[in-house]
Amino acid sequence: MILTAAQIADLSRTGDPIRTFLDVYTFCASRYTEIHNLLRTSEDEYSEQASESRRVLAIGEAPALKWADERQSMISGIALITSLSQHIASQPALRLLAQSKPYRTSDSFDAKPYWLAPNRPSPLTAAIGRLPRTRSQLHSSLQRYHQPLLVTPGELDEWTLTRKPANPDLENWLNLRLKGGEFRVAVSPLTRGAEIQGLSRPRSAPQPPHEFHLTSIGPASAQIAALQSVLTLACERRVAILVLPELRMPPYLLDAAREFLIRQAVTDRQGLLLVAAGSWHIDESEQRFNRCMVIDRRGEDVWTHDKLVEFEITARNVADSPDAYSAIGIGPGGGIEGISRGRELQFYDSGIGRLAVAICVGFFSPDVRRLIETSGVGLFLVPAMTPSITAIEECSAALVHNQHAFTLAANCGRIGPQAPSFCRWPASRDNIRRLDGDKILLTLDLNNPSMYAID
Repeated sequence: MILTAAQIADLSRTGDPIRTFLDVYTFCASRYTEIHNLLRTSEDEYSEQASESRRVLAIGEAPALKWADERQSMISGIALITSLSQHIASQPALRLLAQSKPYRTSDSFDAKPYWLAPNRPSPLTAAIGRLPRTRSQLHSSLQRYHQPLLVTPGELDEWTLTRKPANPDLENWLNLRLKGGEFRVAVSPLTRGAEIQGLSRPRSAPQPPHEFHLTSIGPASAQIAALQSVLTLACERRVAILVLPELRMPPYLLDAAREFLIRQAVTDRQGLLLVAAGSWHIDESEQRFNRCMVIDRRGEDVWTHDKLVEFEITARNVADSPDAYSAIGIGPGGGIEGISRGRELQFYDSGIGRLAVAICVGFFSPDVRRLIETSGVGLFLVPAMTPSITAIEECSAALVHNQHAFTLAANCGRIGPQAPSFCRWPASRDNIRRLDGDKILLTLDLNNPSMYAID
């Protein structure tokens, strides 16, 4: 249901700034095109109304929304969310980030859930060129009209956006690492010598002829040793956040990673704090998911992510790397990943910014573009297993432009030896580092991206 101007005029007199903000926000978002065009010619009128609303809020009264006609209601609406967002962001007692459930619009009409948080620049982003704040979710071109708050829908299309509760221990260590003057991240393809096995079965048209899933990575002793080498090197390089590749972490390797983290020594300058531990095909409730576990310094789960889009292996992919795909039963006609799509994007609001995992094609597919952009995430952790990293790089470049986001992409070396893992950060140029050749770790200091190491 689209709100009427009369309903919003009533809401603006309730005295509840959060509910009023979200209701008016819903109204404005539903009329984005009209408001966008209107503001081009009516900015002075908008500014005058926003100033008046701020004045009324400052003396403890509820501002009224003008609604003599649709044009006036739209200008008044965007002016009202500007003043309300500044008012809400200036009230520490509201503790927006402490909410465990999303806020909702008024129960008097179709309620839409939203996550609401202060829209502050990540200290990492601020350290690189003093870039503008991350955009709000109405549209990037309306960013300056309500910058103080970051508005993220609780539901978008077929997906749910979920904010994970703060982890006090993790936040403490991340802040200590920031205060130390450096903040190092890393990506790794692990070893290129793995024996990857899988199963496939026929599918009916018009789908590709087979669907597949992975069953094992071996030899186990060699893979454990390779993982431990990467983790040890990451600790030596004082890495805080590490991303590992897609479909390279079966249960025995995930257990080995947890054991390593439990045993490691952590200080304000050394020790892994957060690991996006690749992913694996997991069977659950008669469904199969491609799942990534994000674990902290103690090997405990912070959040999980199920891949949002299944990967399709084309005939061209098979022709380029026939040996890589024959082991999982994929012939010349190609195949599709036999998984159920994840329906949730979990994000974590940290002191260094908003973090989320998106696995491979679930990061760059046109199906998820609106979800990725609307999430407001500033640091994407991207496990991948693809023979071409081009689409992931293109998406990461667009996210730099749209929302000043970092991307840490770890691509499987066994499948994509010519498709390197990479790190990209917000900057106008020279803002990507790639891990070429047989190296196993790319380390980057996000406080100073000119400081990096390839091992």
